[in-house]
Amino acid sequence: MDFMSARYPRFAFISALLLLSLSTGIELWAQEQGEEPGSEYPLPIIIGHEPLIFQIRRGTASTDAAERWKKAHTEENIKKLAETGEKMSYTHFYKGFGFQVEKEEMDLAAQTAVWARKYGMVAGVYVQWGTVVLETFLQEDPRSKDWVLRDRDGQPVRIAYGHYYWRYLPDIRNKEYLDWYKEKILRYCIETVKPKYIFLDNVAENPPISWQPLHNSNWINDFRDYLRTRYNPDELKRMIGYSNVDFILPPYWEWSEDKVVNDPIMQRWIDFRCQSVTDAVADVCRYIKKLDPTIAIGVNIHGISRENRAITGIDPVAVCNGTGVDAWGGEIWVEAELTPDGVLISPIREYKACRTLKVAFTSGGGTPLGRAVKLAFSYRHKIPGGGYLGAPGRGSYLAEGQPPPGDTFYKYIDYYRETETVADAAVLRSYPSLAYNSYAPLASTVGFEQALIQAKIPFDIIFEDNLKDLSKYKVLVLANTECMSDRNVELIRNYVRNGGGLVATGSAALYNEWRRPRPGFGLGDVLSLTRKEARETLDSYRISDAVSTWVGAEGIYTRMSNFGHGRAVYVPRVIPAYEGTTVRMNLPVNWPELVEAVKWASGNNLSIKVLAPLTVVINLCQKKEKDQLLLHLVNFKQDLIRNIPVELKVPAGKKVRSITLISTESGGTKPVKFNQEKEGLNFLVPELRLYDLLVIQLG
Repeated sequence: MDFMSARYPRFAFISALLLLSLSTGIELWAQEQGEEPGSEYPLPIIIGHEPLIFQIRRGTASTDAAERWKKAHTEENIKKLAETGEKMSYTHFYKGFGFQVEKEEMDLAAQTAVWARKYGMVAGVYVQWGTVVLETFLQEDPRSKDWVLRDRDGQPVRIAYGHYYWRYLPDIRNKEYLDWYKEKILRYCIETVKPKYIFLDNVAENPPISWQPLHNSNWINDFRDYLRTRYNPDELKRMIGYSNVDFILPPYWEWSEDKVVNDPIMQRWIDFRCQSVTDAVADVCRYIKKLDPTIAIGVNIHGISRENRAITGIDPVAVCNGTGVDAWGGEIWVEAELTPDGVLISPIREYKACRTLKVAFTSGGGTPLGRAVKLAFSYRHKIPGGGYLGAPGRGSYLAEGQPPPGDTFYKYIDYYRETETVADAAVLRSYPSLAYNSYAPLASTVGFEQALIQAKIPFDIIFEDNLKDLSKYKVLVLANTECMSDRNVELIRNYVRNGGGLVATGSAALYNEWRRPRPGFGLGDVLSLTRKEARETLDSYRISDAVSTWVGAEGIYTRMSNFGHGRAVYVPRVIPAYEGTTVRMNLPVNWPELVEAVKWASGNNLSIKVLAPLTVVINLCQKKEKDQLLLHLVNFKQDLIRNIPVELKVPAGKKVRSITLISTESGGTKPVKFNQEKEGLNFLVPELRLYDLLVIQLG
């Protein structure tokens, strides 16, 4: 009997079982591992985050999976992995089957971590958040029958994707379950593996909005308590007409074509579901960091560009804002691509949101184009245990210290950390606007963002908390941002009065934070626009009007005005270049008008102008302590473009000492000629095929 079988008796049983069985998942396994089943297992073998028990249960384990698994969990393999330059050994730990049935593979992960540290790597682990497998859990702990969510008929609520009828959603409001999860799984993980990174998967997996917890009484009671504590009696009366909530039940409705939520209890139920996830994540993060404050924590909460996230039970911004989360990952639109019909798909919005929240976005970067986009836009978040998250590569981990030999990225690593964006505009992502209307605000926001991305106008994505200080930005964009509190309306009004620019579209600020319509626009005085005028304009605004060149000239449909020391523009709508109610990243039909509106609102004072095709995107950053500007260019089309003109405003009082073109693909550098006149800088980017970085040294 070999080392693995002797130390882990159950492993020998699994090996025998697999070698005697056939599987229909050979192709999937080969695809995941990058090799054909039955090969000689050349080292290193990437262990991956899925434990063997899961591969067997879902029916995708090949007949030689156990042999391969055994070979992967050897010191020889981990040593080979370290020799490739990997700085993090990221492996499975827990998948939701229970402690006892998974303990053997947990101990394998712990042993792997020991070898990883021996050869200069840190340990990172995958821990399932959103699954309880009752088939095995009930064998271990009979209490687990009460640890899953149940539907209106009392049946366990299954996970929403795949053929996983046997995977159920845990009740994160059940204190008994959450305590078990922390003490049994997380404590054992921290004490045995000693990881520097824990990734919690499926935090975004929640029951559908049609779920009504009639058989999870703690949700009913807690929802009533939430209403009582969040709102005083007068507020409740204004909200629902009365103040006694003792008999209110979580609402039930089938979510289909009904995209707007006006019912106040439905709205509060959406809020409460989101708050429940945020509270549970914060609780778990506090627990982990109390045991070891050097551990970084990541969560799988998907993206912000495709659907109403709040209606699915999660507010990604809240989950990552002050909870102890260090990294955000996802599985929807996380890789960059140029579609055959010319649409730029990318996680640029997630990168921008994470930079604002000061957390890393760990997904993406798995293709040459994806790597280029991640290099250009991703925020490298420094983690307590040393190193950074948010870099290209496996585990998204960036170590400090000696780089691996031959890695051109590490050669220029200083340009990719401790940087800030230079952003002329800010696009507001408003929670109530996006939570209570599942199409129009998100479609308008994604469309406007796409116009800025492809027009190469530097911008940040911001949230309501950021409205307190907009001094960094020349222009604020409200893309059909319907719902806004009186306080936030006043903050924006003061921003424009004091010299800021505003571009608003659609029903911006027409509703309060409960989606109650105002008699007029909340920012009507700033926009010089009445509700009646806006409606008439919106009704008459057609695609044929939008495609004409706007070029800053005041026309019939776009309202331009001065307010105090600032400028404001109203554009009736962001016109999508697609049909249906699925949000897409197509460039809007009226994108030239949106871009010109931003330019005019800025006082025609944008920081940079890059004359390149629409398939080229940029990110402009600064590294203050080194007195450097960093211009990233990515060409989605990946064809060779020569001599790209760039006009850049240099900070007042600064002179340009040099410009250096760097390619992390080839590892080469090249000086770039330039011309500076006062605060204006002009130069040509000699060539761009996929990705360029230009380092502008000031002095």
